[in-house]
Amino acid sequence: MLWILFLIMIIIQKDSLQEVKLSFQSSEYLFQRGSVVLVRVDPLEFPDQAREVRPVQLLNGRVEKVTIPGPGRFIAVLENVQTVRLRDNKQFEVARIIIKGFEITEENLKPGSVEVSITARGEFRVIAVDQYGKAVPDLAVLVNNTSTTFKLKTNKEGEVILLGNPDDYHIEIIDGPASIQLKILPL
Repeated sequence: MLWILFLIMIIIQKDSLQEVKLSFQSSEYLFQRGSVVLVRVDPLEFPDQAREVRPVQLLNGRVEKVTIPGPGRFIAVLENVQTVRLRDNKQFEVARIIIKGFEITEENLKPGSVEVSITARGEFRVIAVDQYGKAVPDLAVLVNNTSTTFKLKTNKEGEVILLGNPDDYHIEIIDGPASIQLKILPL
């Protein structure tokens, strides 16, 4: 008898999945292309819904459709985002942007769209160089910004580009010779 109740709960949960469009906005940047992963962050309230959503494509600052388990608090992780700085139209790829704790409400779900604000100001690049000053591509670096730690690899130019203030980050080499150094430069 208990298994029937469990089966009904699963069916109800599947029916409660909803599709929503996301729009990522900034007064400083245009986010042209990349991928987005959405993670629900209120698992104590909804423990069976605390799961990651599959990566979806970001195109012109928008995600056309992502399926979520209803309203709640989410984290969005944007990766490999082709970005345009609006003041001078400079284009570059940001390795990762993390947007924490934004709310998707029942009111957002009715029209089917949510606008997410990205308030990062400034951008910088971390360049890995060997003892001869040559860039080191595909080097694993650990990035910590006081609340999140993640692993990234340098691109073919030996760099990782991030948004925000470099003073808010601690960046270190995970694996690599001691002769490799990291330089933090404005973009």
